[in-house]
Amino acid sequence: MKQNLFVYFSSAIILVIFQYCAPTKTISTQGAEEYSEELSPYRIHYTDSIAQANVTSSEPNPEQVISSVSTLPTPNAVTGEIEDYFDAVDKQHQEKNEYPGFTLQVYTGNSREEANEAKLKVYKALPDAEPAVRFSTIWRTRVGEYASRLEAQQDYFALRKYFPNVLLVPETFRAVD
Repeated sequence: MKQNLFVYFSSAIILVIFQYCAPTKTISTQGAEEYSEELSPYRIHYTDSIAQANVTSSEPNPEQVISSVSTLPTPNAVTGEIEDYFDAVDKQHQEKNEYPGFTLQVYTGNSREEANEAKLKVYKALPDAEPAVRFSTIWRTRVGEYASRLEAQQDYFALRKYFPNVLLVPETFRAVD
């Protein structure tokens, strides 16, 4: 009995809620005028110093463009600090006789045989490559010494056909004297 009363009461509440949520007026777009609004007075206008400098001539003068761009004020520039940091990092790498770069890792696992099989498979994808198998708690087969990610991209896609899980990993290499 209590359960039936609860069901009827909750149904009534839901119907009342739906009644108040229902739209009371239908909106018709038939016969309505086209809507337009002028927002140009509210737009922010920027002055273009390069365009103003070139108003007199039809073709831009490259020297004038470069000089106007280089004289822009940069109050919070950190270029000098960044250059100092990179110089310090370069000096540190030169002292250690090493440089940072990337290598392609084609195998990682516990099996030496599988690492050597991966090494042989690398020769199919890249005949001129010199893959290396190393052990450091696990076996790894790695290929190449690249200074940047972009430099490694072509070999990465060639190896991807044979090794779908090939990874580009950062590594530090010894500089050859």
